[in-house]
Parts: sequence; structure tokens; C-alpha cells
Amino acid sequence: MSLGSIYSDQLKLVKNRRMKKRSIFLLLIFFVAFSFLFSGPPDSKGPNSYCPHQYIRLNAFMGVPVNCDEFVFMGAAAHPGYLIQKDFQRQNRPLYVIFGTFTGYAIYYLTSPIHKQIQSLIEQKFSGQFAPQEIQKSILYGAIYIAFIILNTIILFFSIVLFEKSIYMASGAWKNKQWLLYAFIIMLISNQITKSFFWTAHQQMFTIFTPIACIYTGLFIQKSKPGIRYLLFFSLIPGLLLLVYGNFLLILPVMLYSYFLNLKKENRLSLIPFIINAASITIVFSLPTFLWIITLKLIGLSYYNHEVSAFRHFVWMIDDLKISTAYFLNAFYEHTIDFLKTSGSLLFYVLLLLVAVSTRLINFEKTSIKRKGLFESKAAAVTIFSFLLFSIFLWLIGSYADRLTCSLGPILLFAAALFINERKINPEFQYALIAAILLVHTYTVFFNAPHFSETLFFQ
Repeated sequence: MSLGSIYSDQLKLVKNRRMKKRSIFLLLIFFVAFSFLFSGPPDSKGPNSYCPHQYIRLNAFMGVPVNCDEFVFMGAAAHPGYLIQKDFQRQNRPLYVIFGTFTGYAIYYLTSPIHKQIQSLIEQKFSGQFAPQEIQKSILYGAIYIAFIILNTIILFFSIVLFEKSIYMASGAWKNKQWLLYAFIIMLISNQITKSFFWTAHQQMFTIFTPIACIYTGLFIQKSKPGIRYLLFFSLIPGLLLLVYGNFLLILPVMLYSYFLNLKKENRLSLIPFIINAASITIVFSLPTFLWIITLKLIGLSYYNHEVSAFRHFVWMIDDLKISTAYFLNAFYEHTIDFLKTSGSLLFYVLLLLVAVSTRLINFEKTSIKRKGLFESKAAAVTIFSFLLFSIFLWLIGSYADRLTCSLGPILLFAAALFINERKINPEFQYALIAAILLVHTYTVFFNAPHFSETLFFQ
């Protein structure tokens, strides 16, 4: 057998293993998302939420929560011209809407051969309650709804992929049972966010993806040590994603921080060139948003950011300082208390991290404990920086909800995975961890996540 055929066989084996693992990831997403259909209607304690969930029953045991924003996203996807209407509330996130437009209409036209059968079923189900035009409209909106559910699946899938890749970059191959890694993945995607928003057209899945994307970006830059040309090109990707969801803004400081660490480590750090390069990266990163704003200007519209205009995200500080310093300090104190009240959703992540840290303090294998761990590794700077960055961002945003603060959870989970992956641990302890994570998932299915404020939890 030639070396070429041996290499080809090994390559096929690697591809098959990768495909098998990716298939398992999709099955885990399906398992978690499907189980949340049994969660029942949203808690009635949150009727005063800014955007309360409705509930569509599928049968006696299953149902889908529907967020009020879903109708805005689906309506815009069906009629993307809304994006260029004055003060349209999703104007700052056009690419999310456009994805729904292209994918939704593609599904709609691909399924056109069976539209008559679907229409017939609807007419039989609702006994002529709807006109044919309304039924055709419902078929279109159904296709767009499916498009957004596909997007939610894609977001969770890439969250898992980047989570796994980040673990490998930071601590090498997984050293314990593969089922324990899958349990960590279940905990990554099983939370109040997925429970409330997976089966609805909404952007909250990105609160799981963006912290993992930040960690992956920082580790990738530290490992590959790319030059400034590559970084300029790479910065376009999160720059485009900024037109999908605002939290992608946080990838920029992670990029600059990791680039700074590389230069410092290699003794190539020079202040003026670094500032010039950092400014260039920032300009390229901002280019897609800038071009979108210019496009709106050319058609006679002012760029509208609903989060800033309606909720005064971050600019509340300027607003309050204009009134008085004392007014600002009082508002800052109240916002800090509200932010802390939204940290209940992090309880399970913190407990898992404490358990993971304890594996370094207890010698399960009766061997000497290694002293080098997370806080002395290459992943330390990126993990801690990402956690602080998200904490400050969420602290100062000025609008608070458990679903936002929950984005700190994936970072805590990543830190726990690194501690676990330092070495092989006792198999019985691994099984106990797997059982505990599945128990947490079961709890999340049937109960609300721990929280300290009913009002903020249902925001």
C-alpha cells in the first residue's frame, strides 16, 4: 500500500470522525430544544414585561413560547423594505432580517409544489375561517419562521463547535470521557435563553454565541500570531456581524487585546505603531456599519438605533450627567443593584466552576497535583479579559435582564471545562458530573432558572 493511499485513508477517517461528532452536536441541539417544548406556558408572574411571551399549544403536553419581537422580525423578513423606513426599530440589525428574507423565501418557493396540499389542510382544519390570500400569507410566514429556527440551530451549532475548538486550543485534546464533554455542551445550550427563544424568531441565541466567539478569537490570535494584514481582513467578519447583533462589538477589544499580548510577548511592542494598527483594525471593523449608515443617508434617512433611542443603552450616563453629578451617581447605584439582581441565572455555572476548581485540590488519581492551571495558562488572559469585558458591558448598558447577564455563563462554563480538562479525573466523579448536568437540564425544562427579581427576570 502506497503512502498516498495510507494518507488518503487516514484523511477519510478523520473526516468521518468529524462528521460523526458534528452529527452528535446536532442531536444534542435537537434533544435540548425538543425537551423545552414540554416546559409549559411562560410563568404568569411576568405579565408586565416589556415584551411578554405568548404561548401556542401544540398538544396537551407541548407548546411553543412566542415573543412579541417575533412578529417584528418575521414581518420585516417578509417585507425587507421596512429596513429603509424611518425609525424602524430593527434598522440597526439589517443582516439578521435579510437572512430571514433570503432563506424564508427560498423555503417558500422550494415548497411551492405542495402549497395546494398545505392550503387544503389549513382549510380543512379551520373550516373556511380564512380567505385564500390569508392562507397563502400564512404559508409564507411559516417558511420565514422555519428560516429563523434554522438560524437558531446554526447559531447553537457554531457555539458548540467554537466551544470545543477553544477547549482544544487552550488545554489540548479532551482527556476524560467524551460523554462528559457532551454534558458540558448540553449545559452550554440548555438555559433560560434557549428555553424561551429557540422556538421563536429572535436574536437571543447570540447571547450564547458571542462570548464563545470572543474566547475563540482571542485564543486563535494568540496561537496563530497573525500579521496586521490578516487581522485587518479578519476584522471584517465581526464588523459584518455587528449588523446582525450588537454584542459582536465586544470581539473588537478582544482582538486588539490579544494582538497586544502577542506583540508584548515577542518583544515587538512599540506604542505608536500599535496605536496606528489598532486604529486601522477598528476602522475596518466599523466599515460595514459605516457603509450601512451612508446608504441610509443617500436615500434620505437617518440611521436609527432602537436600543439607544428607546432604552438609552450606555448614553444614559451622558443623559444623567447633564442633569447633575448626584443624579448620575444615584442612577449608577440603582443600575448596579439591578445588574447584580440579574445574576441568578449564573448560579449553576458558578457551582460547576467551583466543583471543577475542587478537582485541582483533591487528588482523585493519588498522584501529585499539578500547580500549573487555568490562571497560569495561555487561556488565562483571554478568559479573564472576556469575563471582565462582558461584565462591564452588561453593567453599564443601562437596561437589565437575566437573559442578558446569562451571557456570562458560557465564559464560566469554559473556565470550568479547562479545569476539568487539566488531566484525567476519577471515572465515578465524571459520571456524577454528567448526572448533575442532566439534572440541571431537567430542572431548567420544568422550572424557571434561579433569579433574584421577578421583574428583571421577565424583561
